[in-house]
Amino acid sequence: MKQRKLFCTGCGNLLVATSESAPHRDSDTAGSVTYTFECAPCQLRFQVAQQVTLAGMMVVVHSVHEIITVVGEKRPRPAVVATNVYLRTAAGWRMIVHHTSPAPGASSDPPPEVPKILH
Repeated sequence: MKQRKLFCTGCGNLLVATSESAPHRDSDTAGSVTYTFECAPCQLRFQVAQQVTLAGMMVVVHSVHEIITVVGEKRPRPAVVATNVYLRTAAGWRMIVHHTSPAPGASSDPPPEVPKILH
């Protein structure tokens, strides 16, 4: 498994990589590897899949699909899509942008009514 250093945003501890699944062949995640990380103090499990990376000499953009589960909860929380932008500085790579939003299809709310008149 490729070494990755990720830290829990709840407690700051280093997350432990517990598994890595092979790329899926017949699904929406074709060619994607799923990584699972755990934080024992916070009782959290993070599954990161569908990572898309755009890289340059000074900037890297990561977009991932995340599922977070909490030990003791009966079902996982809604999936999210996270985008992080990193900038290479003299002190090393620094995250300069972070955005998270609900993954498509993750909402149980009905879609809003669309007005029938355009103008």
